[in-house]
Amino acid sequence: MSDLDSQLKELRRQAEKRLQDCKNDSVEIQPEQLAEQIHELEVHQIELKIQNEDLQRSQMELETSRDQYAELFDFAPVGYLIIDNKGRIVRTNLLSSEMFGMNRFQMAGVFFYTFVTKEYRRELFRHFQHVFKDQIRKTCEVKIALNDGTVFFAKMDSVVQPRGEKDKLQCLTLITDITKLKKTEVTNKQARQAAEDASRAKSQFLTAVSHDLRQPLQAMTTISDLLKRKLTDKKNLDLVNNLSSCLISMTELFNTLLNVSQLESGSIEPELKTFYANELLNRLDVTYRPLAMDKQLNLRVVDCSSALRCDPVLLYQILDNLVSNAIRYTDSGKVLVGCRRRKSMLRFEIWDTGIGIPENQREQIFDDYHQLYNPARDHSKGLGLGLAIAARSAKLLGQKIALNSWKNGSIFSIDAPLIDYQTNKSKKTSINNLENTKISTTSLLIIDDNSIILHSLSYLMESYGYKVTGTKSSHDAMAMIKDELRQFDFIISDYRLPNGETGIELIKKIRQTLGFNIPALLITGDLEMSMSQEFADSGLKLLHKPVGAEILNQHIQEIMG
Repeated sequence: MSDLDSQLKELRRQAEKRLQDCKNDSVEIQPEQLAEQIHELEVHQIELKIQNEDLQRSQMELETSRDQYAELFDFAPVGYLIIDNKGRIVRTNLLSSEMFGMNRFQMAGVFFYTFVTKEYRRELFRHFQHVFKDQIRKTCEVKIALNDGTVFFAKMDSVVQPRGEKDKLQCLTLITDITKLKKTEVTNKQARQAAEDASRAKSQFLTAVSHDLRQPLQAMTTISDLLKRKLTDKKNLDLVNNLSSCLISMTELFNTLLNVSQLESGSIEPELKTFYANELLNRLDVTYRPLAMDKQLNLRVVDCSSALRCDPVLLYQILDNLVSNAIRYTDSGKVLVGCRRRKSMLRFEIWDTGIGIPENQREQIFDDYHQLYNPARDHSKGLGLGLAIAARSAKLLGQKIALNSWKNGSIFSIDAPLIDYQTNKSKKTSINNLENTKISTTSLLIIDDNSIILHSLSYLMESYGYKVTGTKSSHDAMAMIKDELRQFDFIISDYRLPNGETGIELIKKIRQTLGFNIPALLITGDLEMSMSQEFADSGLKLLHKPVGAEILNQHIQEIMG
């Protein structure tokens, strides 16, 4: 008997009882009143009949809807489970019973955790705890193990059903086999790990051999510069100049290769320091003025005394690349390097009167190996990696290189955070003043364990008028310092010295022995040295091999004031 039939039967029983009560308490009723009451009863009877018909129709609709829901539940293309708040399976659909290899009636009453491997049960219990406590949709992943040995990974999406008493809550769980997805994830993870390992190994290899590869480059560069100063015959000078150009190209290619490797391996992380913009601008001026003069370009580097909070190494590499490109692609006119304040940022801008960049190429030029106007892949114009490296370095700093260009010129710019900082500000050193500095009385002590570099560098600096003493070991250097106290005016040391000692440690010992901070600089073949904490704490100037004679001479004079 349906609920509706039961309700109607109960309603009839109550009506008959009330009628009997009325008979017991009957009073004399007039015919008119009786007719009126009979009419009212007939109306109520009709109303009840209409309500009964509506209820029967609603019941039929509910039963139809329930049957449709049951069909949707049973024949759904995904697995469904109804689980009570004790973790027992109440009902399953056909696909879920097929997934578990059991009859759906056999699964009823079984605790779901019995299908889950032990290492995932804690995750499962947490899942149900959150579902029934918070009554919000929750998702988890578990590993299912069946009696026949079948094992698969499953994703569970559970939500509490909106009906039922609190202590009798049930949740509807959608269960999906994600074994293939898990295998794909594992395969992708392994492939990604293998690629990262290969990239890291490549980077470690390049870093490891960096010092050894830079040693012969330094020796050749030094000898080339020495020959330039010694030779007077034009033909021989032309040959040496060609050799110098090859060495410069080789150095640029080598540096590019190492930069790409480090960026790809993710081994570079920004190290924020406080410094003045002029420190970078001065280096750019010293480095690129000779190149600009060779091309008869007007290079102007505008003074800027603003203090910055940024990674000076990464920022300089970006600016170095932008200025290098500006000079390379400008055949006549000028290159301007300057700064503008933009609220809390300082914008470095590099202007040139070069070839300009078409609008449809202004995004692509930051892609690897993309070059304009070099279809023959002339490597004298670079590899097409410079701007890509600069863009990646800018991204590490949280910045983006901006570009504006027209037919006969371009502006590249990048921002760096300003900071209020007061100390002895970096002052720009005039190249002309350097050339006029008297250096004939300056005594240098050079320490390098490579004999060829030591001898050629000593001869080269002597050709500039310096008094030079060279040695291969820190032990001999300390002996000279002690025997000839205060004789030397300047120390040049390689970073890596015999017996595991470093140039930083040696210079520190020399300064302690002398009792004052004798001017000094380091030269190294280690590209990562400039980013180490040891170097940051030393306060020393660092030059990367190969170092040209003019650059080295200018830095010596700059450090000596």
